[in-house]
Amino acid sequence: MRLVASWMCAVLMTGCGSEVDDTSGGGSTTAACTGMTVEIGEGEFGYEVRNPGDGFTMIHGPQGGWHMDIAGIVNGSNGVVRVQSFVTVVSTGTLIAGNGQENDTPLQLAGYDEATCDGNFFKGRTFIDDVDIPSSEYQGFICGLHEEALTIEVHLTDLKTEETVVQSLSATAEIDPTDIPNCQAL
Repeated sequence: MRLVASWMCAVLMTGCGSEVDDTSGGGSTTAACTGMTVEIGEGEFGYEVRNPGDGFTMIHGPQGGWHMDIAGIVNGSNGVVRVQSFVTVVSTGTLIAGNGQENDTPLQLAGYDEATCDGNFFKGRTFIDDVDIPSSEYQGFICGLHEEALTIEVHLTDLKTEETVVQSLSATAEIDPTDIPNCQAL
């Protein structure tokens, strides 16, 4: 299984440009897409639009931790990117998620179109684990974040050109619906 996964990663990381005529030499070269932008959204199974101030769900994972699924529409890229996302509580300035470790691997954009240099990503797991709190107090901490203003910041790097863009979006923390009874019991 690891061999198949390694082979798939190698295949996905090749051939990410569009062919253009080289008028100086009569051949063709691979043109790099430039001017990259990202529109931040949310989603585990696909990109869902989020506007400034919209809610982002803090998901209670199966192993007991919490995360947010960051997504994005990317324009002007070469199809293989590195996505790093960070979440900060506005009122305190506290970084609660995304110390950059969980999303530091190459990612092939879904629905990538070589002609337009556009694609998207989703399920950018950003773990809410950057705060030093005893595990016995974490549920209360998460419940206390409900409706807090957040800043979600995405650092996106095109791995062909090494171009990096940083985009942020204001959002509001929302409790995972499965955790509402747990929060009400506190």
